[in-house]
Amino acid sequence: MRRRQVLGLVGALPLLVASPARAMPPIQVMTTPRGIRVWLVHDPTVPVISLSYSFEIGSAYDPPGREGTLAMMAALLDQGAGELDAGGFKLRQDELAVRLGFAATQDRFSGTLASIASRRVAAFDLLRLALLQPRFDSDQVERVRRSMLVNLRRNDENPQAVAFRTMYRTIFAGHPYGRPTSGTSESLPAIAVADLQAAQRRCLARDRLDVAVVGDVSAAELPGLIDRAFGDLPTAAALADLPEWTPPSTARTIVVERALSQSTVVMVAPTIRRKDPDWYAALIVDRVLGGGGLQSRLFVEIREKRGLAYGAGCQLRSMRKAGLFIASTASANERVAEAVDVARSEIARMAREGPTDPEIAEAKTYFAGARALSLDSSSGIAGALHGLQIEGLPPDQFERQQAAIEAVSLAEALRVAAKMLRPELLTTVVVGQPVGISSTQ
Repeated sequence: MRRRQVLGLVGALPLLVASPARAMPPIQVMTTPRGIRVWLVHDPTVPVISLSYSFEIGSAYDPPGREGTLAMMAALLDQGAGELDAGGFKLRQDELAVRLGFAATQDRFSGTLASIASRRVAAFDLLRLALLQPRFDSDQVERVRRSMLVNLRRNDENPQAVAFRTMYRTIFAGHPYGRPTSGTSESLPAIAVADLQAAQRRCLARDRLDVAVVGDVSAAELPGLIDRAFGDLPTAAALADLPEWTPPSTARTIVVERALSQSTVVMVAPTIRRKDPDWYAALIVDRVLGGGGLQSRLFVEIREKRGLAYGAGCQLRSMRKAGLFIASTASANERVAEAVDVARSEIARMAREGPTDPEIAEAKTYFAGARALSLDSSSGIAGALHGLQIEGLPPDQFERQQAAIEAVSLAEALRVAAKMLRPELLTTVVVGQPVGISSTQ
């Protein structure tokens, strides 16, 4: 009976965390006695603590031939630690109503924790156990390896996954970003327990760690809890920085032949990064061009006016060593060349003419609402705080960003559109049997 009650509590945790949309509460910045950087939003209105953290070391640091190591480690940290095997660790999470999560991206190894405030000490102890004493039991390693290999095979049948994989491999050729986060069919079988243990010791270090906490915990108590979980990690990671990236200097097209009735298209070019002072103007331009769903130019021109695709859009991606503009769509093989031409034309038109005043006004309204929605829960606030930490931005950036968005003028949007959009550098990847499109390399 007790286990059933506990499981019910875990299922209700998001309801406990949720709260009405609100402005960002005061942010307290501190450094723990062990030197860990922490931002705190003290919120005693709900009895929950939400933690977002990451280490500035991602899958780009996977050893050559062992791609997927950090992704595998992320899947295994909560599958047994210390004296608890996988089943015992899961049971302990259920008993405490604690949620732990781990993930690896190219730039970061990240984690989350959500706990009822009254059980915070035990929750932070469980996190400490996962980070410092993962078991990497052979049966769990093999289970996770099989699952990752199955996902790779599944993704190989997914044209969008193939397109993005090919895009990253092409645009980052020769750079660690070009190696797949989830590994390959050759690298995953080569990853041994010793590789996982070495990655855990080498990558999880305090000098690469940023932590954001929101919830019912005081500024006086939090440093001790943070050091309890992270304080015994190595002081510094034994890794050099990633090399700088040299963007491609010409446009190119790559066709990946697949026996499909329609072709999937991904287009990418280098662009500005998050720390650029023009970032907020770039967000407005991106929304007008393709990030605004049914109202965006790419959607209207490709779907509404011509019926070439079910959808079309674009996004900005900021990484430590690169900024990317990415556009995507999919169309019947016989019409995909037209869809690509329209997308290129709209990207070039935006770079040349910029958005209109009404389009800018709509984008500003959207971002004001999106900001409010992003701060409607403890976990949402913790994630937003941590996003600022990752980019090296100040705690008051939340107050600054809305003012910065509102201040974007028509002239500024035009200038930034020309700066951020480089149609002459677009790398276009097409997966399918496109009529009228062929590889240029």
